[in-house]
Amino acid sequence: MDKLKELLTQIRFIQTKERTMQKEKRKRGENFNIFQVLKLSKSETRLHSAFIAELLNAEGSHGLKDAFLKAFISEIAPKSKLNTLHTEVRVEYFIGAVNQNATQGGRIDILLRDNQKHAIIIENKIDAGEGTNQLTRYNNFAQETGFADYYLLYLTPEGSQPTTLNDDQEHCLCISYREDIIRWLNICVGIAACYPLIRESIRQYIINLKSKEILNMMDTENENKLIETATSPEYIESTLTIMENSWNIQKAIRQRFVEQLRELASSKGFKFCCDKDLCDLKDQQWIEISNPSISTHWGICIGWEKQNRSKGAYYGISWLMDKDPACISEKMLCQLPHIFKKEQDNWFPYGWEYLYGKDGIEHNGSWWSWNDINTLRDMSNGTMLQFIEKKVLDVIIEQHLLERLEEITNK
Repeated sequence: MDKLKELLTQIRFIQTKERTMQKEKRKRGENFNIFQVLKLSKSETRLHSAFIAELLNAEGSHGLKDAFLKAFISEIAPKSKLNTLHTEVRVEYFIGAVNQNATQGGRIDILLRDNQKHAIIIENKIDAGEGTNQLTRYNNFAQETGFADYYLLYLTPEGSQPTTLNDDQEHCLCISYREDIIRWLNICVGIAACYPLIRESIRQYIINLKSKEILNMMDTENENKLIETATSPEYIESTLTIMENSWNIQKAIRQRFVEQLRELASSKGFKFCCDKDLCDLKDQQWIEISNPSISTHWGICIGWEKQNRSKGAYYGISWLMDKDPACISEKMLCQLPHIFKKEQDNWFPYGWEYLYGKDGIEHNGSWWSWNDINTLRDMSNGTMLQFIEKKVLDVIIEQHLLERLEEITNK
C-alpha cells in the first residue's frame, strides 16, 4: 500500500508539472487552436477526414505532390502497392444504399485508389462507433470492384478493434491517432519544413489532436516521465494493481456521480430512481427524476438503450407510466418553449438531446459514453453535474415544463 501511495504521489507531481507547463504555453499563445475556435475540433467529416485526405492527395493544394502519401504508406501500410503519383483520393465516397442485410452500401470516409487497381480504404472514427457490418460492406465493395491489392484501415483515437473483420489480418489494419497518425504528422511537419503555411497548419492539427477533447495527451517530456515512473521496477506492481482494478475504479466514479445527482435532485424537490445496472453500463438503463406533486405522468430521464451504440446516453422529458404514452397534439407542444433538438418520439414526445459536453454542442464532447476517460473526469470534477443542474433541471423548473405538459396530457 505504501508503494501505491508513493506512485500516486509521483504521478500527482508530474500532473502538477504538466498543468504548470500548459499554463505557460497558454500565456505564450502556444495552445491556440483554430479548429476549436471554429467548432470543428471533433468533426470526423468536416475536419479529420478532409484534412488527412488533403495531405494524402498528390494533387492537393499543399503542392508537395505525393510526399505526404509516400510517408503515410511507409509508416502505416508499408506493404501497399499503391502508385502514389497516380492515386485518386475521395472523401465520403458513396458506394450505394445500405441493403437490407447490411452487406453492401454506405459511404467510405477516405478512399485512395490508383490506376492499377490498388486501394486503401480508411474508416475514420473519432466519437462514433462502428456501423452495422461497416467494414464487411467495405470489404465486399473492394472485392466486387476487383482491387488487385487493398487495405482497410480502421482509424480510431486509440487503435480500437472493429466488431467485423477483426480476424482478417490480410486486409484489415487497426491504426490509431495517438500512435500512427501523430507519428506520420510529425514526419509531415519535417517534409514541409521550408513551407511555413503548410507546416504550421499541420502543427495546428497536431495540437487539436492532442487536446483534451480528443487524445488528452501530455507534453512529450511529462508523458515519458509518467510512463517511466509507472513502469519502473519499484512501482510496476502498484501500476498493474490499478490496471487490474480499472473497471471497478471507473464504476465507483459513476456510482459517486449518480449519488451526487441523487442529492442534487432531492435538493430541488424531486424524487430520484435509477436502474440497478446503470453503473455497469448494461443495456436499457435509466435515471428518472420526477415530482408527483406537479406531474404524475412526466419526468426527466437520463439514460440509454445501448452504451456506445447510437451515441449512448441522452436526456429529455419522458412519459413515466407503464401504459402507452399519452397522445399530445403537435399544436399543443408548439406552445411550449423548445429546449431539445432531437426528434420527438412516443416516449419523448417533447424531444430529447444527447449528452455531449459542457457546451452542449454536437461533436464537442463525449458524455454520451460513460466509460470515456474525459466523461469520467468531468463526472469527478463536477462539470457534468453542473451542466445537468443549470442546463437541464433549472431550465425545466424555470419554464414549468413538467406542469405544463401535465396540463395538456390527454386533452
